[in-house]
Amino acid sequence: MALFARQSHTAMVIVLVLSDNVAIAAVRRGTTPHILHAATSSLPPGERTAEQRSALLAGLLKDTCLTFASDYGKTAHAKDTPLEDVEIHLGATHVEASTASHTTAFTDLTTISDVHIADAAAKALASLPVTSRETLESNVIRVHVNGYPTANPRGKSGKHMMATVFRSTVEASQKRAIADAVSIAFPGRTPTFRSFARDLMFVIREHIPVRDQLIMSIEGEATHLLSLRGDDIAAHQSIPLGVSTLIAKMTGEGSPEETRTLVRLAAKDACSTAACEGIKAKLASVEPLLVKTCGDGFAALSQVYRLPNSSLILADDDIQPWLEAVFSRLDFAQFTVTSQPLVVTPLHRALRGVVTTDVPTSPWIEAAAAASALYTNSA
Repeated sequence: MALFARQSHTAMVIVLVLSDNVAIAAVRRGTTPHILHAATSSLPPGERTAEQRSALLAGLLKDTCLTFASDYGKTAHAKDTPLEDVEIHLGATHVEASTASHTTAFTDLTTISDVHIADAAAKALASLPVTSRETLESNVIRVHVNGYPTANPRGKSGKHMMATVFRSTVEASQKRAIADAVSIAFPGRTPTFRSFARDLMFVIREHIPVRDQLIMSIEGEATHLLSLRGDDIAAHQSIPLGVSTLIAKMTGEGSPEETRTLVRLAAKDACSTAACEGIKAKLASVEPLLVKTCGDGFAALSQVYRLPNSSLILADDDIQPWLEAVFSRLDFAQFTVTSQPLVVTPLHRALRGVVTTDVPTSPWIEAAAAASALYTNSA
């Protein structure tokens, strides 16, 4: 009988493309998004040009999407929770993101309308650097009336109003290649493109008590640093050092997979073998490189504004505990707004309970899922 039929839901497909990694998840919508199935693939370490990396990523993305779609069709969720819309979230390697604001002063007390907001937003966007790249997103993310932020500015009265906009851009050819790769596995769907920078800004605004954050996204071949002051991107910087770089320097003639396992065990103080003692020495040997490279990145960021003390770190489970300990212990106070050390929190710990999951995931895909729910609920 229909009265007793199981309710049917749909799942959003979230595709995340980072510097050398792609991840895909089927996410059941709701106030608390739930990850039903996930997959991830990475390019092997190696030196390559930007063009070579883009081509390899497109191939990796196509293969991973095809495998994911096939595997999801075999799960218990496939019948009652079919895959529907597709969102593609692009990381900092692929997308340039900026914020800008414009303040309008009125002669008399004025009732704020959509026209006022649109005019201020257009002037804020016009203040950003001209680019030949394609605009991925262009949104008003905050409005102040008489100096106070408001979620519903229309109809409020004020003598001045400030609109803050977010803009992200991407190379058109790269966007097409990514869309084409995804469409092979999920035909007939027009994907919505998002930037991971905007994902993080939305998630922090909604779920993280401290709005000013230094975000460290430590990927395979690069680390992306983003300094947020409220809803503004104060500065951003990419540095040529990532997890694959560090693992390669510690591996020598051994296996990268074995090195990752030893790093995970050593960081949790969960082993006492000679191999573990050896990896601890190797971890200590790469710390100077981490300090020097990240210190240079922090110095560049702090030329605009000194950095927030609160820091969110995104990294693979294998190496995240060690990185958290390193950044918490080392003295980067010279770059922070209070001249105090960084207070480092893994993003997945800060988002605990915001996203639920049936399968192992990464902090990047959890953040994208949390952001997707916010976009849907605010639409």
